Amino acid sequence: MKLGLTRLEYIEKHRQLISNARKLSKDQIKHATKHEKFLRRELIIRGIKHKFQYPIVIYPTYACLDFYFPKAKLCVEVDGEHHYTKGSIIKDQERSIKLSKKGIKVIRFRNNEVLKDKEAVISKILHYLK
Repeated sequence: MKLGLTRLEYIEKHRQLISNARKLSKDQIKHATKHEKFLRRELIIRGIKHKFQYPIVIYPTYACLDFYFPKAKLCVEVDGEHHYTKGSIIKDQERSIKLSKKGIKVIRFRNNEVLKDKEAVISKILHYLK
């Protein structure tokens, strides 16, 4: 068992993590940044199917993926300036490694990329969806 838990403890822990992830997802959707909303609108307009603020369990915690494309197992993150501090860079790298162990590829865009060069952002996403 993961985390040295019994099967029942593991199941209960997993349920709690899923519940917390779903709550976080609802909150993240409600407080989405203008950059996330902009990219979401562009994806919808182009008919690119995705999950927005997708809740996921990454032991021993949980998270929300800004954009998730299940068929391609692709995560797209739209990062604000706070993601470029030393602590956040390390945290994001660790999260990307955990996601890659689940078979999920992560690509990141800065906020300004999404607004200033949307065609390049969409093109890169489409490249990974092939």
